[in-house]
Amino acid sequence: MIDPVECCRRLKLHGCTYFSGVPCSYFASLLQALDLDPGMRYVEAANEGSALATAAGVALAGGRPVVVLQNSGLGNLVNPLTSLSAVFDLPALLLVSWRGCPDEPADEPQHRIMGAATPRLLRLLQVPYWLAPPDTEKFNDVLEAAVQTMLRSQRPVALLFRRGTFSPVEPAGVPPAVGGFTRRDAVAVITRKLTDRDALVATTGMISRELFRQRDRPANFYMQGSMGHAGAIGLGLALKSPGRRVVVVDGDGAAIMHLGSLSVIGSTMPPNLVHIILDNAVYESTGGQRTSAARTDFSAVGRACGYRQAHQCSDAAALAAVLDGAAHSAGPTLIHVKITPDSGTKPARVATELLPREVKERFRKALREDIEA
Repeated sequence: MIDPVECCRRLKLHGCTYFSGVPCSYFASLLQALDLDPGMRYVEAANEGSALATAAGVALAGGRPVVVLQNSGLGNLVNPLTSLSAVFDLPALLLVSWRGCPDEPADEPQHRIMGAATPRLLRLLQVPYWLAPPDTEKFNDVLEAAVQTMLRSQRPVALLFRRGTFSPVEPAGVPPAVGGFTRRDAVAVITRKLTDRDALVATTGMISRELFRQRDRPANFYMQGSMGHAGAIGLGLALKSPGRRVVVVDGDGAAIMHLGSLSVIGSTMPPNLVHIILDNAVYESTGGQRTSAARTDFSAVGRACGYRQAHQCSDAAALAAVLDGAAHSAGPTLIHVKITPDSGTKPARVATELLPREVKERFRKALREDIEA
């Protein structure tokens, strides 16, 4: 395995001290090592395209930037990669986790297509890439080759990382908060307030898994992948089903990834949409890395974007009262729920019991049967 602390030291020797990205669990120990190194600066990007744009700014100022991303985020990266970095010859070192690698045991369903396509996609985009070996000394040689190629070409290059490439880092500093109002508590309130006619969209990750654990129902659409698009899916549902309340349960990291959707929802003003953002200020699914939500007031953003109702709450009683009010008020309604990270047992993945197509088919059937009834 690669020692993440040694990896950081080597990157620093190459002049790579500015990082931006969106975390993946494959990089949990590397990101922890970056956080512990005062000589490194890591910017929590809204999405992978924004991370590369931040890297472009660092490169314009003469730096040697690094972008950290999961391969599923290559889709968000394509536009700035082809129309910014490649056009202006702006170098960047891309550290890409290879989820869904065909040579490894099956990953989650959303990684299958991109896992198989990742090497071909990088070649198509004319991005030289190397597979990172799970050995610190061998990795140093590969890193040297990648950095030298980046400097000669003044273009982005990529390193691909398989599962288990990095060794763990010993935890340091203050342990995560325990107790308080958690995701589990918030979901319990939300599920208690759902009616049989409500259609629910749950963002990918722990929120879908928690809803599946607490109250699985055919009218729940559990996202698996496509991070950041729960609000837009809910908007489409609300517009096509004006007689039905649509409840979107989002996360802070996911909402930030495509925050522009809030403006579209506010502009379109579907009266039957309730958009709940559970905000623990971390990416809990990938190891608890910080999001940029600590200084973001989603309720204020919702009001500025045109939501008819916008609220903030941080306990069960307040959330229940806001949901009761939303049931009798025209939307769109945004509810910003401040929660603490949940250190309890992780819920099972939805895919362990339901394939994505089964989620879709039973959701459609639930909507159709309700209309026919």
